[in-house]
Amino acid sequence: VQKGWLPIGSQRESFSLTAQDQWSLKDDLMVTFGLRFEDVSDIGTNWSPQFALAYRPWDPLTLKAQYTRGFREPSFLELY
Repeated sequence: VQKGWLPIGSQRESFSLTAQDQWSLKDDLMVTFGLRFEDVSDIGTNWSPQFALAYRPWDPLTLKAQYTRGFREPSFLELY
């Protein structure tokens, strides 16, 4: 198969599920946890976590720190 050409009958099925929850640790401090699961037929599975802290020292100011890992399915042209 030449680079840039798709194999005949190329197709892909994908499924994803996301869960996220947020808790108030104090009146001015919130924590958020999240997890995304993805299953792509021709690539496999991937788990992407998320974590965030939000601090509100006074209204309307909110400071937020966040960690997240992303995933993007490669296109057929990137694969083949």
